[in-house]
Amino acid sequence: LSTAEPVIAVGTHALVQAGTRFGRLGLAVVDEQHRFGVHQRLALARKGEAVDMLVMTATPIPRTLVLTYFGDMDFSDLREKPAGRLPIDTRTIPLQRSEEVVDAVGRAIADFRSGKAQILVATTVIEVGVDVPDATIIVIEHAERFGLAQLHQLRGRVGRGTKPSTCLLLYQAPLGETARARLDCLRNTDDGFVIAEEDLRLRGAGELLGERQSGLPDFRLADLMVHSDLVAAARDDARLILARDPDLKTPRGEALRVLLYLFEQDEAVRTIRSG
Repeated sequence: LSTAEPVIAVGTHALVQAGTRFGRLGLAVVDEQHRFGVHQRLALARKGEAVDMLVMTATPIPRTLVLTYFGDMDFSDLREKPAGRLPIDTRTIPLQRSEEVVDAVGRAIADFRSGKAQILVATTVIEVGVDVPDATIIVIEHAERFGLAQLHQLRGRVGRGTKPSTCLLLYQAPLGETARARLDCLRNTDDGFVIAEEDLRLRGAGELLGERQSGLPDFRLADLMVHSDLVAAARDDARLILARDPDLKTPRGEALRVLLYLFEQDEAVRTIRSG
């Protein structure tokens, strides 16, 4: 790919590997962003100078969602669905009633033997990239073991055409508080942004200046629950210093650089750019 001619490269995670080189990478687009780790997104951004990054996903991870709150990432929220798509009827069913589910699915496929209808039994490998407009029923076994983003993506394998669709979430009772909250969220909404916000509430934002993509942030001094009103002021101040002194070479910039060093956040700027 080391050519002077304009090139568009479309690939899998292989494009992130060390052996892949670009002549002059200007824009990197990451689809299904939640399937990539911080290091992978950083590795892609480092394959060029000042690479613009566009990340896309139906379910932003908590860390990315908070980065948009802090103003470290600009975002566009596309809430419209393709024309003709209907809401997916989502139901939660305990595993003890699995025989009823088997019977119901059996009734829905009176044409299976004749080849007019088909069944796909799979692992979560079908989470993304499977587009079958005629698929109308998905049964997710042990739904309590999956995260919100994964459940939302799996549900998205049906309802891609104009036919009514159903998602059955089978769970093992009794449910814990967090698992119940996840399933209730899926049952009540199909809005990916609302689901991402609930995921943030349940899992935490992770490390905004580090690699962890979930869990509670470990700020040394600040507590977001207590100091949330100061976030906007701190964000504006950070933008001002970056606009006036992007290399942190002024006396105040040097002081901030020392703070980054003292708090072991030397890699903060590059890590934030990963999304």
